[in-house]
Amino acid sequence: MKEKLAAFFRVVDLALWDYLLRDERVPLVLAGVGYHHPIYRSVSRYGYLVEQTVEGNFDYVTPEQLHAKVWPVVHDVFTVREKQLLDEYTARAMQEQTVEDLSTIAQATVSRRVSHLLIAQGTHVWGLMDRASGRIVHRDAQHDTRDGDVLDDLAEATLAQGGEVVTLERAKMPGHSPAAAMLRW
Repeated sequence: MKEKLAAFFRVVDLALWDYLLRDERVPLVLAGVGYHHPIYRSVSRYGYLVEQTVEGNFDYVTPEQLHAKVWPVVHDVFTVREKQLLDEYTARAMQEQTVEDLSTIAQATVSRRVSHLLIAQGTHVWGLMDRASGRIVHRDAQHDTRDGDVLDDLAEATLAQGGEVVTLERAKMPGHSPAAAMLRW
């Protein structure tokens, strides 16, 4: 029986890998019958399986019910990751490997130097960012469709270069800027 489950989970893992998870680095929570979890772990190639699982038979639950069961686990994972990032930011700040000035962050982003970008939730910085030079033109508001959120531009550029982007509550940001970056070098 265990061998048949392992074979089935290999097929599931391959499908998830090919269609969803190959380029992802997000936590994945296993939810299902408890004795299936170690079997799936043994065949999965995904490196971001969350240690804590949700046990039960979820054949007849709604997505909302499943979300209610899984969310506390995900919330805990994000809380731990948030603390790790803020601790790392503090350590890197002492080594002068952090930046809070938006123009400097933009230039570091286009130079592929940003490893982690922290953005304050619910904030916007209107304007234009030149993706080649990192030059920012600030606007007091969104004037037309060409104006965007510079924070979104920074996040997109960071992700495109393999960096990590995390949004934090404004009160948890390490400084007064709506963004803060940890530099690769």
